[in-house]
Amino acid sequence: MTAIAATTATTACLIATRAAHRVARMTIREPMFGWVQSGRKTLIGRHVHQHYGAGQAFLLAQGTQWDVVNEPAPGGHYRALILQFSPALIEQFHALYGAQFPATRQAPFTGLDMTAELRDSAQRAFEARAGLLQTHRLLEVLLLLAEAGVAYPPPGAPGWDERVRRMVGQRPHADWTLALLAEAFHTSASTLRRRLHACDASFAGILREARLETALALLQSTPLAVGDIALRCGYQSHSRFSAAFRRRFGFPPKQLRPPEAARVA
Repeated sequence: MTAIAATTATTACLIATRAAHRVARMTIREPMFGWVQSGRKTLIGRHVHQHYGAGQAFLLAQGTQWDVVNEPAPGGHYRALILQFSPALIEQFHALYGAQFPATRQAPFTGLDMTAELRDSAQRAFEARAGLLQTHRLLEVLLLLAEAGVAYPPPGAPGWDERVRRMVGQRPHADWTLALLAEAFHTSASTLRRRLHACDASFAGILREARLETALALLQSTPLAVGDIALRCGYQSHSRFSAAFRRRFGFPPKQLRPPEAARVA
């Protein structure tokens, strides 16, 4: 019998905003499950234009990239509960239950209506503290999705670009250098640079992306002021952070803050 290890989601958050916004080129770093509770989400890919309204869920596969439009309900909020599953948890699910669901469709994206059972399960997973209980809750969500005919594919081995991104993402505020990262991976800076180049990536690009993606998540799911988020993501200059964020995502960070929050920042 396979033991269940405490392998938790990287992110469990509630996105809530009154401001409509479009996020350019959002890359899915880990398999994602989202439940739209109010408002509407639109996912735009190369050949896809998919809408999700209140009461619908969407599944996004790791490594896919989308333009994302979040629109509040008239006079209200856009609100969505988000769970991201670690690769280790997906591997655990396939080891435990994969053979029982050979006919399931594999998501890059899928929309489905939320049943009461799936809604309650997702809410319990969101509320559970990290550890074995949360792992059980997340596996329950994955089981219900598989019973509905949808599953995430088993993850492949991460490339060097993804390994560096995960390391930086744990401490986006840190004063990272290529030499420090190479030391953490027990290799030389020149070797790490070559490995990243082979992935069509660079240290500077990965660092910038990891910091700005963290900032986007904080803007969407916390009440932190823009200035605080900038510092947490390694930007000492509020104006440089705002300019970098706007270049990357297509709108200024203050757009997701009410006027009073923008003044505090």
